Amino acid sequence: MNFCFISSDAEIPAYEKFELLTKNKIWPIFRRTNHRPKLKPNSKIVFYIAGTNIFSQNFVGSAKIDKIKIIEDSTAIEESDTINKISKTILKNKELHMIITLKNVLDFKNKVSIKNIMHELKFITKKSHYGIYFQSGVNVMDENDYQTIIRSSNYWSA
Repeated sequence: MNFCFISSDAEIPAYEKFELLTKNKIWPIFRRTNHRPKLKPNSKIVFYIAGTNIFSQNFVGSAKIDKIKIIEDSTAIEESDTINKISKTILKNKELHMIITLKNVLDFKNKVSIKNIMHELKFITKKSHYGIYFQSGVNVMDENDYQTIIRSSNYWSA
């Protein structure tokens, strides 16, 4: 099972958040995030930038899940080195459930516009409302969709 991790404009612009997190090879998953029980080590990920700022509506990178740390008690994370790598503004007013450690992080040289490939992606069933598939924080995709995005990063640019 492969995943699309979605970064949205909120506390800071979505692409800036993506860069901060992937540079530190971590990704926070919150308690209300869809599909979090399905996340497993070695799962493949593509990153999507939602919102309206730079590289919005583009797939911008890929990675694999290295480790998953479940956060049982939010007070326990305050002293964690890992959490210190995440800007406190990203975590403000959110219930952190797990921290994903990333490996094989790749920032696509050519960003992939969703508009260029959405008709090829099976996980987007309602093409006219593609934005709804990028509101949940995490979405599931099959290997064909994952490979379509990876292949497209060699051809398309934002």
